[in-house]
Amino acid sequence: MPATPTFWERLERRVSATPDAPMLIDEGDTQITYAEYRDAALRAASGFHEQGVGPDSRVSLQLPTRIGTIIVMGALSRLGAVQNPIVPIYRESEIDFCLRETGADFLCVSDEAENVDYAGLMARSESGITLLSCLL
Repeated sequence: MPATPTFWERLERRVSATPDAPMLIDEGDTQITYAEYRDAALRAASGFHEQGVGPDSRVSLQLPTRIGTIIVMGALSRLGAVQNPIVPIYRESEIDFCLRETGADFLCVSDEAENVDYAGLMARSESGITLLSCLL
């Protein structure tokens, strides 16, 4: 039985077939094509790789719903990372629980994050979680 294609393999097929077709459109009518998405995800993957993310890295994400978040998720998919989205309304105690339960290696948050002391949370963590730079 053939292996199920990964998200990245399916994306590459779609880029080959329709590179200029819109892939994502947000509420402000900002659009990104399949080729633009792939290229942006590859750039983000390169940055994450430089920060130590690789295959099977466990990455928790607490990001807003927007095109940049989908690019981050595509980049992590390209690297073979295991992703754990965390609901944006969660605060320190819930985030800490999620990080411990998933055994997260990294936490990716938006530069717009409010009301959460992520640096303090990372300092209190016993598992050495790295805070990723995720500029959306």
